[in-house]
Amino acid sequence: MNKTLHFALIGAIILFGVSFNPVATQASDSNISFVTVDDISNAAPSVQADYTLTFDVAFGATWIYIRVYPIADDGTVGDSTLSGFNFASTTITSDSLPSGTTVTLSAGTELMITLNSTVSTGTYSITLHDVQNSATEGNYKIGMASMVTTTDDDFTKSDAFSIITDPCSTITTVELTDVAASSFGTNASVTRGESDTAATSYLLAYATSQTDIDNDTASTVDMTTITETIVEDLTAQTLYYFQVSALDANNCVLARTSVSATTERAITDRRYTKPTVNKITKRTAVAHWIADDFVDTYDVQLWSKTKLLKRFNNLTTLKKTLTKKYLQSGKTYKVRVRADYTTEETTRWSKFKKFTTQ
Repeated sequence: MNKTLHFALIGAIILFGVSFNPVATQASDSNISFVTVDDISNAAPSVQADYTLTFDVAFGATWIYIRVYPIADDGTVGDSTLSGFNFASTTITSDSLPSGTTVTLSAGTELMITLNSTVSTGTYSITLHDVQNSATEGNYKIGMASMVTTTDDDFTKSDAFSIITDPCSTITTVELTDVAASSFGTNASVTRGESDTAATSYLLAYATSQTDIDNDTASTVDMTTITETIVEDLTAQTLYYFQVSALDANNCVLARTSVSATTERAITDRRYTKPTVNKITKRTAVAHWIADDFVDTYDVQLWSKTKLLKRFNNLTTLKKTLTKKYLQSGKTYKVRVRADYTTEETTRWSKFKKFTTQ
């Protein structure tokens, strides 16, 4: 295989705990214009980890070469053969590279990816599985090239990432503002604010004791893409604790707040509040009822003695005008209401409210 005739693309490596920018240090192999580290499964020393990378190909490639570089405290890029990383057990997966792509270990510290067909200009991603992390804590960069090279200077490099035993050890957790919880029936509505820090995800944990939350045995809800959620099917008349955490890319807690709320009787076990009736004329009247949070619609029944005259379903207002189609002068009627909640629960019917037309 004549490696000097081909170009290689490479993806950006993932990292556990250090921020990085998408623009890498570009080398003489300008076919790879940038490398980013999107994710890393474990940034601890001496473990095998999966790295997810994104990279850009300028004008097509058939081979990709990957190296890892140690970074000194002053930012100096060291020798890749001394990084301590090893690709001996590494395999790859990718949804964007051609199927049939294979991996060749050209040396323990260099990985060569052979594409089964040349890829064109574009941005690609790849996951490197079972990369052996260095045993030495410190900062490192991923380098990529698409042609046979002889020096580390020919590799386009990502921004630095860290190998560290505990990436959260240097973070001071602060309070997450605007966290609140309120109950309705056996459900709870939980809202969260926005962290002032660089949070990449938000997680809600809830349990009947704060100890369960602290021990990571509580139930959880991902609130990354939402600012409010309803937790359903809780135990009635029970105190619950709700903790919302703002996390960084390494799942380190940047901000956190706990609140509590006590659930009520189940919605299906309670009557809705009795309605009122006013503006009564000879053949019209207006029934009113109170609003409640998290109600979708209301149902109203109109009765004459023991006979159901009319049922009005799925009302979205807080009143219903009863007309001469159903009412006669000088007659006594009664109405009642129930509520249908967003949790697909319905209350029992309220007590009847009687009224007599003029």
